[in-house]
Amino acid sequence: MKHDKQTKKLRGIVHRLDPKSKPHAGDVEFSPDYTVTSTTDGGGQVLTDVEVILCFWGSFWSKTPAPSPSSDQYKNAIEGILTGPFMGGLRQYRGVGQGTLIYSEINDSTDPTNGYTDADVVKMLKDRLDNTSMPPPIAGHNRFYAVILPKGINNSLTQFAGQHQSFTYKGVTGYYAWVDNTGSLTGHNCATKVFSHELVEACTNPNVDTSNDSILVNGTGVTNDEIGDTCNNQFATADMNGVQCSVQSYWSKADNLCILPLGTAAFWVDKNTFGKDEVQDVINTSAGKWEKAFWVVVEGFSKNSFNSLHVTVPKPIGPFANLAGVSISQNPDIDYENGADPSAQQRIRVAFDITFTNASLGNFPLSGSQTYELDAFEATDGNKVAGSDASTLFELVAGADPYFTNIDPAQNNVFYLSQDLRVFTATPAQNSNPVPGGPAFTNDSITGAFSYIQQLLNWLNDPNNHFTDGTNDPFASGVIPQQGGALQGDSSVTPFTFGPFNIPLFNNYNFAVARVRLRGKAGPAGAAKKVRVFFRLWSTETADTDYQTGSTYPSAPDAAGLPGSPLVGTGHHTLPFFASGNLSGNTDYASGGANIRDIQIPTGKHGVWAYYGCFLNLYDSSNVIDGKAVQAWLNGTHHCIVAQIADDDAPIYAGSSPESSDKLAQRNLQVTLSDNPGGAATHRIPQTFDIRPSAAVGPVFGTAAPSDELMIDWGSIPPGSVAFIYWPQVPASDVLALASKLYNSHTLSAADEHTIQCKVTGGVTYIPIPAGAGENFAGLFTVDLPTTVVTGQEFNIVVRRIATRQTRQIDLRDVPPRRRKAPAVEMAAQPRLRSWRYVVGTFQVKIPVSTGKVMLFAEENTLAIMKWRLQQMAPSNRWYPVLQRYISYIAARVDGLGGNADAIKPSLQGVPPDRRKARDEERIGYTGKVSALIYDRFGDFKGFILDTEDGNRRFRAREPEIEQVVNRCWSERILTSVFVELDAPHRPEEIVLHCPPRPFPR
Repeated sequence: MKHDKQTKKLRGIVHRLDPKSKPHAGDVEFSPDYTVTSTTDGGGQVLTDVEVILCFWGSFWSKTPAPSPSSDQYKNAIEGILTGPFMGGLRQYRGVGQGTLIYSEINDSTDPTNGYTDADVVKMLKDRLDNTSMPPPIAGHNRFYAVILPKGINNSLTQFAGQHQSFTYKGVTGYYAWVDNTGSLTGHNCATKVFSHELVEACTNPNVDTSNDSILVNGTGVTNDEIGDTCNNQFATADMNGVQCSVQSYWSKADNLCILPLGTAAFWVDKNTFGKDEVQDVINTSAGKWEKAFWVVVEGFSKNSFNSLHVTVPKPIGPFANLAGVSISQNPDIDYENGADPSAQQRIRVAFDITFTNASLGNFPLSGSQTYELDAFEATDGNKVAGSDASTLFELVAGADPYFTNIDPAQNNVFYLSQDLRVFTATPAQNSNPVPGGPAFTNDSITGAFSYIQQLLNWLNDPNNHFTDGTNDPFASGVIPQQGGALQGDSSVTPFTFGPFNIPLFNNYNFAVARVRLRGKAGPAGAAKKVRVFFRLWSTETADTDYQTGSTYPSAPDAAGLPGSPLVGTGHHTLPFFASGNLSGNTDYASGGANIRDIQIPTGKHGVWAYYGCFLNLYDSSNVIDGKAVQAWLNGTHHCIVAQIADDDAPIYAGSSPESSDKLAQRNLQVTLSDNPGGAATHRIPQTFDIRPSAAVGPVFGTAAPSDELMIDWGSIPPGSVAFIYWPQVPASDVLALASKLYNSHTLSAADEHTIQCKVTGGVTYIPIPAGAGENFAGLFTVDLPTTVVTGQEFNIVVRRIATRQTRQIDLRDVPPRRRKAPAVEMAAQPRLRSWRYVVGTFQVKIPVSTGKVMLFAEENTLAIMKWRLQQMAPSNRWYPVLQRYISYIAARVDGLGGNADAIKPSLQGVPPDRRKARDEERIGYTGKVSALIYDRFGDFKGFILDTEDGNRRFRAREPEIEQVVNRCWSERILTSVFVELDAPHRPEEIVLHCPPRPFPR
């Protein structure tokens, strides 16, 4: 509300501005027209989800040729104002946000006269409502009627350019505004500028002419002003739905500024540091391509408005993009935060790939590193959106240092399943040669496991076996066993493998092997001396694998004061493992130790590989760290493992991650099965995870970085799934308050005092991480799948931590007066803050859908071990309530799968063998030869007969695969065993062939 020189207060009015007023092109923040002292909310009505009816009044609009600007141009611009980012800043005012243009017309049945009044406008609207299809005011809908006048026709209040008021039609209140028209899309009193002013005021204080009791602003010499009036002199020219027009800012209590939201673009970087040797390897193996190396994240639009307003992110430009041999291209995937609600304002990720060719190698420095800027912006209809500029830095690092190549074409090029780190399980009682052609694992014991990994490393590093020269890749060829779907390789709850039908259990031993690469000069001149590799296991899954020497990556120094051997991390969150013994008794990094060696490129070669490894001694009760068996420090079932290259000549910089640094390699995969069909409890997928609190960054030059966030990609998780994050150290209300501050809309809610609930709608979910000091947040991440999932399906969820990186940049320029919040002071140079978001770390949750028979033993084992771990834990431990809830979920899964959770006792060794034996005795086997195949009258296979010593046994089966197997058994007279459940004696559960059949013909 503005005051004129009369004593009467006129409300809902837009003062006409001095014709000399000019729009501020490119600005998105302004100082108000006066000093604001408070913003109040009287609790009156606001218009959420406003529906706009647009009326162009007068025959002026239907002339031939059409006036310029035409009604269509105004309509397009108004639709952009209404549905685009402009309205997003209003969500701070009780959820006011974008609206919808539901109707537009030209009313040329009458012409307004110069000096028309409010009463004339209301009379015209009611006449249209009575006699045309114009939508009337209706209960439950917030409808706003905007009347645009012909050029040259002005209201009787000549000192004003527009006004919003209310009216009643058939007992229902509607809201309207008249807008005078200067005949231009730009300028101080143009229709789009005045419309934007009236729209925000009508939405935040619609009853201005009656109660005037909603969102109001007070300041020096002003009381009960509206949010448009506070910023009446502050406007800008911007692209609105393809139309360049002037739009006014409005007062934002949250920002303490006048704002004009035009949409933002920001870099979110997954990979922005590239080593020369790493790039050369990827050129050789993957055509030099890093898919989705970064995103440009657009905010301020809904999915609908993003598409209808033709929003794009043009190809980024700048020094990095201009480098020879470097190309940047948009990935086809555009990720919407909330695809299920396309009208909701949301984050939209536009992914970009980076491809290097051999021509790029000349850009890398001879030593150290070099950074290059990359710039981006968003556009609508090809026109740059003012204020949407974003920039980040990319770093190229010199080669000739030991390094890992992490992206793996066989693993979709994700860094967290590194190409150069493999975790596998050996069961020597079943297979004494777990690595084909390698040393035998004959001593089935802890001592034997340490001996085996040392012999394996010697074998891999023997040049005569050609694993070091690159001609024989032991990881790609399968010489080193695959991770077996990660069900055991990095699991800490699978101490044994059980044979079928009462065969005794066998010990499992877990190992990690890392490959270190070196390119450069052959011979001693190019050798890397005393290169070490450290192996650390996180106590559970985490997205915090960045290099923090004070917490997760501590080490004892070597003679040079650099990392010499790994130590236990803060709070036992990371645990080191070795090849020659446990923490207190290993010789891995002594002279000649298993995990320290010189790496030298042979004469005539350009590169060499070296191998390091460890025994993950998880089930040995004598492996004690700080008074507890190592199992007592573990809080999950699968774990992140990171290998670190420790080379005094190539140190790792603080904050580096396995994604950005080629000195760190990671395996970070959680596997939790879902039942099919099964009850709801068996479709609940729980996994523990650890996350550190957000740390406040800034303020730097008055700007504080936002909270870190979890960015969860749901993949193909079916709609109807519900996810939960339980943080017993964090009030759910704190997370929701942060979410409401950071996001224009979200789907988060509180399931209980410390649990955040999220309905999975596909796409991406963002969850802010509250700030805190001291201990990390212990968490339980749970997904409830619908019971409609079927065996054979597999779902993958990727959880990333997103943080902010800030750098200073000096721009030699004057500071525009309108940007100042204090008296103007001329400055020779103004520090500018460049910031971007980046991925700190990542873990993946894999959910294969299986059956209860497959799942039950593993779940019982997990339950026994987790119960044992809880017994070792003090109730004051941050993990105690998490493990309590986790165990309750596992127990429900066991019961739902047909087991008895109450009968499972705490045990470091899992479920006792006699319990498994009893369960196996529920099966029976028959041995003999297949004497007949059975087909029905349609010729379809329906079963077979086995001739045994006790007579013929008839079995039912329909599967073509079983038909093929038993047909071969019948034709070749192969001795065959068929195993069945006692309660289903005619249904084969397993078929065992006792001599190998001939190969199938090709």
